[in-house]
Amino acid sequence: MGKKGQIIKIAKGTMTDIATGDINYYAKNINTYAAISVNETGKQGVFFGSPEAAAIEKPTLEKFEFVVFENNVFKTTKEADATRPEMPSINDITAEEEEKPKKCRIEFSVANSVINNGTFGFDKILPNYKNLIKSTPQNLENDIQNLENEYNSFDVEGEKYFPPWVSIRVNQTIVLKIDDTFHRKDEYQNVAFEDHIDFSFRYMKGSREVTDILEANEVHITCKANNESPNGTLIKVKADGVDAGAINIWHPAPKAINLQWYFVEISGNEKDQDALDDKLELGNLSRLLEKGLNPALIDINITNNTANIVDITAENPRLKREGILKSSTNHKYIESNRKEDFVATVRNKHVAQNNIITLYLVNRSCLVTGDMGEDGGQFNVVAGFSPTGTGIAYGILDDKKSLQDTAVMHEIMHAMGLRHTFSSLAIHTFKDKKTKNYMDYNRTKKYTWKWQWARLHTYQHLL
Repeated sequence: MGKKGQIIKIAKGTMTDIATGDINYYAKNINTYAAISVNETGKQGVFFGSPEAAAIEKPTLEKFEFVVFENNVFKTTKEADATRPEMPSINDITAEEEEKPKKCRIEFSVANSVINNGTFGFDKILPNYKNLIKSTPQNLENDIQNLENEYNSFDVEGEKYFPPWVSIRVNQTIVLKIDDTFHRKDEYQNVAFEDHIDFSFRYMKGSREVTDILEANEVHITCKANNESPNGTLIKVKADGVDAGAINIWHPAPKAINLQWYFVEISGNEKDQDALDDKLELGNLSRLLEKGLNPALIDINITNNTANIVDITAENPRLKREGILKSSTNHKYIESNRKEDFVATVRNKHVAQNNIITLYLVNRSCLVTGDMGEDGGQFNVVAGFSPTGTGIAYGILDDKKSLQDTAVMHEIMHAMGLRHTFSSLAIHTFKDKKTKNYMDYNRTKKYTWKWQWARLHTYQHLL
């Protein structure tokens, strides 16, 4: 368009230029293409770069016939405008922004690696928690309130706010991501955590330290002292003196416990030992325990570098004869409703110490034989059978004959007193297979909650 240059703008949807000042185009060629829309808005004009004065006479709108591509048809701007609703003016848009109330709400999250590696504990209330609680109609409202109370909720900007829980050790520095919501951000002078004698806060934008949350995308928190209160420490974020967010911090002194691990030999000739060696070694076991129990501020000391052996080979014929051990084409397994008899057999051969965690690894699954019987039958897999709170854990194979590390952690947590997330005896009860908690039956187990940290931390044989 124009004889000394071209300006071409094509839009399949809407193209809008709005200005209360000037819109100037100077170019040999200016090409703008959009599948949906191109919107250029400015009170004093819309500029791209800093153009030099045009060498040609400045054209007026009357010299151009602007064309848009709308609904698969090329139209002049007059034709398009006739069927397009009127756009708001820049004054209308500015007025709408100015009418929004001043607002600041600060949320916190962590990198996925923190959860996956158990770097520190992070417990944020589940977004759909009301639908996940397992309750009765009569008790549901009360159970929801009890769960909400765990997070010390309060109102921020007229909406309920649930501060997440973090666990931290003295001299440890944790990193939280900042997820902020602002209206009229430039009107705020200071947004930061309240001072606390037990903690220091550094506000970071990338690798650069900044003054407060207004500029930051992360906060680095360092713990300087323990607090044995089960209620932890609530520290709020203030935006010019008004509540804008918070975190709950759980920071009692860490505890420890010793653990011994054993392979249960059933088949003889070290067959089970060799198979289990391939499934789990000391390095993997150590990393597993650290990842699972570090959020609860518990250290586990593995006392034996290689697994000890509990040999029950001599009992194998009896166990088979009594229907405790069974086999099919694809499975060698412990019959679920006879698992207590299997545990009794192991206990008769080896007496576990009561002041440590004893982990027995068994090269068998635990199954419920289906209606079709053992041969070619259908099976329901039982994840494990560790007695709760006894200090004794049994790690067994899953339906794919593998020894899942998360399942082993699940059993150790049973041994230290935790119940299933879906148990009516748990502190809070959820629907089964709906979370990624270690004590659920979901295959993807990644985390524990604050009240579980506290329960593990009170296990009677911790050092």
